[in-house]
Order: sequence, then structure tokens, then C-alpha cells
Amino acid sequence: MSDSLGEAAARLEAAVERLAEAAARRPRAAPAGVPPEEVAALSARLEATIARLRAALPEGSEPEGSEVVGDPESDDGADDEVPPGEARHGAPGGERD
Repeated sequence: MSDSLGEAAARLEAAVERLAEAAARRPRAAPAGVPPEEVAALSARLEATIARLRAALPEGSEPEGSEVVGDPESDDGADDEVPPGEARHGAPGGERD
């Protein structure tokens, strides 16, 4: 690498570092939408309702091929995503032939 190219890369790296530091100092705005606490509370209520429904249903009453989306034990939602082109059961377009 030539000296001028190396110097330019060093200046660019320094500028990026200054931008990162400036961005870290800026106060973060509250995210738009529903507060995470309300989402968590609603999620807990829905999970409890689903658990009561499952307890009320007789053993083996789920239709063959039904699947549970997400892990009710997990609150992070990381495994709750439905692949594109598929719908959750009960959602519009969720019926399968």
C-alpha cells in the first residue's frame, strides 16, 4: 500500500471513529410504537390464556399436522417469526389444504 493510500485509510478510520463516538453521545429517542413493558404484559396474558385453553382441551385434540409457533417459555421472541409465505394458524390466510 502506498503512503498516500495508507494515510487516506488512516484518516478515514479516524473519521469513522469520531462519528461513532459522536453517535454514542447523542441521547436516544424513545422507539415509536407500543412500550416494551405493555407488549410483555400482553404476551404474558396471551400465554396464560393459551395455557388455560390447552389444559381445558382433551389430550390429543390438536389436529394432525398442527404446529406451535414460538416457544411459550421464551420471552425474547427470537423464535416467534413465521417464515415468509406462511401464516400462523388462525390468522387470515392461515388455513391449509
